[in-house]
Amino acid sequence: MEEAGENCKYLGLPNMLNKSKGNIMAFLKDKVRNRMLSWEGRCISQGGKETLVKSVAHSLPTYAMSLFLLSVDITKDFERIILKFWWNWNRSDRKGIHWMSWSILSKHKLNGGRDFNLAMLGKQAWRFLTKPDSLEEKGVILAGIRWKVGSGQMIDIVNQPWLLDDNNPYVTSNHPTLTHNKVSSLVSTEYHGWDEDILRDLFNERDQ
Repeated sequence: MEEAGENCKYLGLPNMLNKSKGNIMAFLKDKVRNRMLSWEGRCISQGGKETLVKSVAHSLPTYAMSLFLLSVDITKDFERIILKFWWNWNRSDRKGIHWMSWSILSKHKLNGGRDFNLAMLGKQAWRFLTKPDSLEEKGVILAGIRWKVGSGQMIDIVNQPWLLDDNNPYVTSNHPTLTHNKVSSLVSTEYHGWDEDILRDLFNERDQ
């Protein structure tokens, strides 16, 4: 197996990344632009263009979106590149008319690629919560993520961040009953809410 050098790529990103996210995003923009240029001059229907945009162009920055939060400007740059392809690049003079604004074409995705980007980052946080041994260096992300309590069946009462406290979302009560039990055991099946009797018996005032 050959050793990967500085110019190698992994899942579409350079193998060696510096601290400048701008350089990484510039690389992604060039990648999307070059892919669009490779389709220039082909006789492609609007349906074919839609397929290429959805299956190819939108997938190119997906891995980067799971690692970095792209700025709004970068997202708009991607949109502009895709719009040029959609309206112009099957013409020799590249002077197509934008018959509809991007906000109308993509109104079912209210924030463009932003929500998708946040969803990809959220998947990383979910993986850290559900598989805490999957990665070693995860302290920075774990410090900022919180459980949102639904049924509570997956959340340990102690040692997991689920309380509504920005400074310390962990339970500080030390009753032995709390260990190895889930948050769902604190919920009243009759009233579909917290079992206040249990809370008073097991938790200190701060946690209550």
